[in-house]
Amino acid sequence: MKRFFIASSVVACTLFALPAFSQTCTGTLAATTTAPVVLAPSGEYRLDPEHSSISFRVKHLGMAWFPMRFTRFTADLGFNAETPERSTLSVSIDPTSIYTAVSAKPNENFDEKIATDAQWLNGKIFPKIEFVSTRIERTGPATAKIMGNMTIRGITRAFVLDTVFNGSMRAHPFSRRPLLGFSGQGSIKRSDFGMTTLIPMVGDEILIAVEAELVTK
Repeated sequence: MKRFFIASSVVACTLFALPAFSQTCTGTLAATTTAPVVLAPSGEYRLDPEHSSISFRVKHLGMAWFPMRFTRFTADLGFNAETPERSTLSVSIDPTSIYTAVSAKPNENFDEKIATDAQWLNGKIFPKIEFVSTRIERTGPATAKIMGNMTIRGITRAFVLDTVFNGSMRAHPFSRRPLLGFSGQGSIKRSDFGMTTLIPMVGDEILIAVEAELVTK
């Protein structure tokens, strides 16, 4: 029901370089022992949607975290290999692409309701969820906070994506183009974007997870 926010923040993390990291079963980002170097050059990169995901979770009845995702999104990264903090990121998500796997009433499309209802994403009036980075702060040899502005339902709020650089390739094995990979996590409150319906039965906090591969344009 409230998964929209997630998205935006999405992508930023491809800006750090060195030790590789992985995601633990608890959903936290944890370092591994390997230490990849940055092979991809500076330049303009775009998201590979077939090998990327934007998912999110919301607490349902206080019992469990219910997962959802978006299926249509784009991201553009201005990557600075020498000074990753100077990189820039912009993300755009189609709110009508939300997927919940919920089977509602026989004559009701639950995904469409969440995507377009004025109480929820209101995607017909606000056809984009957007994130634009304003600053990147490195927190470790392969980690960073990507700070910026997220806009949902026409409301803009500050958002931070904790990101981990997973590695890079000088040439993708098939396209032969430079490739970057990262993971990211963040959270928002849906009430900050005007969505208060069913709180607290359906939680206010939205947990966002991003997996991204980006190739040169």
